Amino acid sequence: MRIPHPLLPAALVAAMLIAAACAPDAEPPEDRFCRDLAVTRCASLARCCVPAESALPVDATTCAAIVTEQCAAAVLDPVRRGAARFQAAGAADCLARAATCGAQLLAFCAEATVGLVPGGNFCAANEECVQPALCLPADGGLQGPTSRCFVPQDEGAACGSAHHFCAPGAWCDPATTTCSPASDEGAPCAASSMCRVGLACVGGACRALAATGAPCAAPIECAGGLCLAGVCAEPCDGAARR
Repeated sequence: MRIPHPLLPAALVAAMLIAAACAPDAEPPEDRFCRDLAVTRCASLARCCVPAESALPVDATTCAAIVTEQCAAAVLDPVRRGAARFQAAGAADCLARAATCGAQLLAFCAEATVGLVPGGNFCAANEECVQPALCLPADGGLQGPTSRCFVPQDEGAACGSAHHFCAPGAWCDPATTTCSPASDEGAPCAASSMCRVGLACVGGACRALAATGAPCAAPIECAGGLCLAGVCAEPCDGAARR
C-alpha cells in the first residue's frame, strides 16, 4: 500500500494561503462603485430631498434597488461587453457628488465610464458611444439590435431627422434644415434650443439661467431647474428637511 507523503497536506495548505494572499480583489471596481453609489446616493436623497424634488423615492430600500439597476445598465453592462472602460477617477468624483446636497445630487454619473464604440457602429446604450455620439435606433424605434452610435452635426451640416441632430452650441433651423449657431444672451428666440448652453428662451429672448432666490415663472428659467412659488430654488439642498 502506498503511504501518502506526510508533508503533502501542509504543502497544499501553504500553497492555497499564498495564492489567496496574492489573488486580486474578487470584486471588480465597477461592481464596488455601483454598490457604493446606491448606498451613498440614497442616504443623501433621504437627508437632502423631499419626494417632490427627486425622481427617485427617498425610501432607502426602493431607492437602492432602482439606483443599482440604473448603474448596472449604464456602467456594468457596457464595461462587461467591452464597449466602455471604467474610469476610477470619474467614479470617485461621482461618489463625492452623490454624498452632497443640492442639484448635483440628481445628476447622472456619466463620468464613471468612457465609451469605446465609434460613430456608425452598433451599440446598446449611450454610455457605449465615443463622446459626443448618441446610441439611437436606426429604424426609429426603441434602442435594440439596430441601434448605432450617431455623431452630432456641426454648424452648417444638414439636420432635421432623428439621426441628424446638432452638436451643443448649434440648433437645427427648420427653415433651412441645417445646423445654425445658437444665439447669445439677449438675442430673439422661439425656443430654448435656439440659445447657447446655459441660456433659456424667456419672454422671446435668450436669458441667463436665474440663480437661487431669483423670481421665475417656470423651472426652465432656473439654474437649479426648480421654480417654487415664483422663486428659483435649489433642489435637494436640505432646506425642506430643516
